[in-house]
Amino acid sequence: MVDPRSGQVPTIAELVRQKLATGLTLRQLEERSGGSVPYQTFGKISKGDVKGWPKSREVIEGTAHALGVDPREVVLSYATQFDIDVAEDRSLLASMLPAATGSLTIEQAQAVANLIQVFTTQARPKPLAAADIARFSTAERRQITDLVLELGNRATAAEADQLTALASVLSFLEVTLVTALREADGGSAS
Repeated sequence: MVDPRSGQVPTIAELVRQKLATGLTLRQLEERSGGSVPYQTFGKISKGDVKGWPKSREVIEGTAHALGVDPREVVLSYATQFDIDVAEDRSLLASMLPAATGSLTIEQAQAVANLIQVFTTQARPKPLAAADIARFSTAERRQITDLVLELGNRATAAEADQLTALASVLSFLEVTLVTALREADGGSAS
């Protein structure tokens, strides 16, 4: 498995040896591969006797399933075995993102990226100047209340659709807006 802190990708031989170290046998690896990779092949790989790339997509996917890794990791591990530099240059945060993150729309991904930029910017943005709620018109107060409610509703809908990253961002924005309004209104609820 790729170590996100080091960026190093293990060889395919190291991946197989790691799996064997958990107590699995070569025959169990063959079974887990769906029969697409013979146990003898896993044995040769574990000894570093790797002569070439897998012959088919099924072999790559079978190897991945047997080792409990993503097929891309198998490809990268073969490349490492052949001294091709495939070190990852990803942050720890990037390695922690779930695969479902790929299903976010570009707008959702941009919202998350913008939030991360705010948290990581060296010069923190200046807080918004406190608004004098007493001077807001009835229509302006209604718009703000509607915005807070809409953020809450969208966060609930995103959570129901299992878009937890988006739900977290929307909830964060809702709480931030409510807090700013309470502070601007002298601590009372809006």
